[in-house]
Formats: sequence, C-alpha cells, structure tokens
Amino acid sequence: MEKAYRNMMLAAALEVLMLPVFYWVYDAYGFLFWCLLYAMDAFLYKRMELLALLKMQEDENHRKEMYRLFFVEGLFLFGLLMLLFLNGELAGILFINDILLEGICLLKELKQKNNE
Repeated sequence: MEKAYRNMMLAAALEVLMLPVFYWVYDAYGFLFWCLLYAMDAFLYKRMELLALLKMQEDENHRKEMYRLFFVEGLFLFGLLMLLFLNGELAGILFINDILLEGICLLKELKQKNNE
C-alpha cells in the first residue's frame, strides 16, 4: 500500500507541476504539447494504482496520507480552474484527459484482478 501511495503522490505532483508547462507549450508549440501529454500519460499509466488507494481510504491508519493526496489533487483541480480562465480549451483537454486516464487505469486494474 505504501508503494501505491508513493506512486499516486508522484503522479498527482507531476500533474500539478506540468500545468504551467502545458500552458506555455500549448500555444507556442502545438505538436510538442501533444508529445508531452502523451509522455506524461504513459508515465502515469504505469504508476496509477487506484484499487490500492480505495483500500487505503477504508483503513484508519492511512488517513493522514489520504488527506495529503487529496490536497495535492485539489491543487490540480484548482490549477485547472485557473487555467479555465486563461485558456478554456486547454483546461478542457487536460480535464477530459485526466478522467479518461483514470478510467483506463481502473479498467486495467480490474482486468488484472479478474485474471488472477
């Protein structure tokens, strides 16, 4: 469970740190934006463990770690909200990308769990 927490914290922090980079690259270099987005998605796809986080939420011993993770995810959503006012199209792309990536990762984990 600790590995899942560290991976998700790394993924959430990377999402927050990449927001200004995406904003700068989106208008200036369109193709580079899509390359960076693909690279970030590939990195996050390997590290997301959503089912392990659901187990951690139920455990009282991991309450503090979950609050930290929710705080960083909240920073990402706040960053998307600020980005919405600066460039609504980019904010929409990143929001839909995040939802799709988490859904795909969840389906991958459920498929792996069913195969075991």
